[in-house]
Amino acid sequence: MKIFIILALIVLASAEWKPKSRQELKQARLDCIKSLNIPQDLLEKANRLEYPDTDLVKEFVLCGARTSELWNESEGWLSDRIMRLLENDKKLNKEEAREVIESCLDDNSQGSSLQDWSYRNFKCLIDSRLRSSMKKLLQKLD
Repeated sequence: MKIFIILALIVLASAEWKPKSRQELKQARLDCIKSLNIPQDLLEKANRLEYPDTDLVKEFVLCGARTSELWNESEGWLSDRIMRLLENDKKLNKEEAREVIESCLDDNSQGSSLQDWSYRNFKCLIDSRLRSSMKKLLQKLD
């Protein structure tokens, strides 16, 4: 029995999420761009944190959230993982950031599509007081 518990603890410890490397995130973004055939003008808007409310943009946001492992189909955006990505921003008040993130992320009680749900929460984050931190984070992927 003790061996089983030890093995279970090892499996749990190794399953802890680690942020993807900058290169892995860039590749994930490129994969989304290619698979969704994102036009250059839309990429330029995204680089300025302009994400128009279109089906293609919503698919792009959801693809990015999935491939960066910041999204879970049942929970939506994962706030603890977003915080991990923002933790290196020295100018960021971590307590305030957590409050903003928690206020932006919802449980989709209204039953929106995954695309609408991820887009709504993402837009809230990039339009919030976290805008400059989010922009820094997203610019690392260019």
